[in-house]
Order: sequence, then C-alpha cells, then structure tokens
Amino acid sequence: DWRRGRALAQQRVGDFRMRASDYSGALTAYEESRAILAELLESDPENTERQRDLSVSLERKGDALIASGRIAEAETAY
Repeated sequence: DWRRGRALAQQRVGDFRMRASDYSGALTAYEESRAILAELLESDPENTERQRDLSVSLERKGDALIASGRIAEAETAY
C-alpha cells in the first residue's frame, strides 16, 4: 500500500532530523507517520504488521519528545 510507504518514508525523515538534532522537525515527521499508520490499522485492526509499524512510530515519537525535554508527553506516546 502506498500509504504505508509514505508513513515509513516519514519515519526515515524523522530519523534523519533526530540525528541532526532537529527535534521539532522529527516530531512533525513522526506524527505524520503515526497518523497514517493509525488510519491503516483502523481499517485492519488484526494486521500484526500494521500493529508493529504503529508501535515503532509511537516509540520514535516518544524518543523525539524526550530529546526535546517534553517528558510528560513522551510517557503518553510510549
């Protein structure tokens, strides 16, 4: 599905921005990825690949929140 490809591409953008210490940019990319993946999972909630994809996206979002000092928000992402 092209939407999954877009979501995973956004995760890679987020990873790149994290390495560049652009936590705000990383958070934006991870949130876009999360939104797409959540929508995909909603349409097929038993799909374990989609469950894993969303889990990874939330973990990376949490990492970006911690890196930017937003600990309380990170707890909800994890």
